Amino acid sequence: MFTRCNNERAANYPVYGGRGISVCAAWGTFEQFRDWANANGYEPGLHINRKDNDGNYEAANCEWITGSANQRNRRNQSNATIDGETKMLVEWAEDKRCLVPYQTLFRRMKNGWLAEDAISLPPRALKPAGNANSRKGDAAHVGVVNDAARPGRRKGSTSTFNPRLSSKYWSMRNRCYRAKNVNFANYGGKGVRVCDEWLQGYSSFRDWANANSYEDGFELHRTDSNGDYSPENCRWVTPQENQNTRTNNLIVLAWGEEKTLAEWARDSRSRASASSILYRLSRGWIPERAISTTPA
Repeated sequence: MFTRCNNERAANYPVYGGRGISVCAAWGTFEQFRDWANANGYEPGLHINRKDNDGNYEAANCEWITGSANQRNRRNQSNATIDGETKMLVEWAEDKRCLVPYQTLFRRMKNGWLAEDAISLPPRALKPAGNANSRKGDAAHVGVVNDAARPGRRKGSTSTFNPRLSSKYWSMRNRCYRAKNVNFANYGGKGVRVCDEWLQGYSSFRDWANANSYEDGFELHRTDSNGDYSPENCRWVTPQENQNTRTNNLIVLAWGEEKTLAEWARDSRSRASASSILYRLSRGWIPERAISTTPA
């Protein structure tokens, strides 16, 4: 409190001390502030709130409130709209559909995430599964870390929510519509879209998946690699089946020659398997280096 009001180098000084907000003389020492706090309902976990956001820190203008109430009172509180429903971020964080705490949700929105992604992708309690779509700090593809939680269900919930299937859904949307996604150039950048039915929301995709032999560990495959994501063009396959399809169909230009990934793996200049080349390309390696570098 004293730092943000008095220290010009503090990150929040411009919106506190820089606006003329100060701490009253009656709270000049910690003991004075402590005595007021204990006499006015302070409990661990509560936040100090100024009733008048332009007023000073003083007994007449301050109260103790919960963290969620404090977030609602912030001057810069922002809203998010999902499926036509608009709420403050702190309210989305309390929504049963949100899988992350408020601070994670706020950080994701600040970093330009789609609102649907920000609330539905599991938090860091679920670790990245090593997929090329995952960025550092993101959980685009995840595996359940806490084995005590029942597979396919949220801990403490009786609803049939499958975090792995949900992450596949949002990853599909990300690579088709989010220009910052590492794979956007090969999907949305090539005109690949998600059908209107699945764009309506996760539930429509989930219902199709459950009716079409989805199992945890399976991957979504488009029969026509130039076609959209739709019930008519998609099926569930094992990772090995999906890998074989990618290496056989993906065309790579290297040394002025165009060949499929499988063909490059058999080329005399290759020092890596098709799967290694594919992984390296997904990490941004130039084709010649991805093909010719011997694995460590």
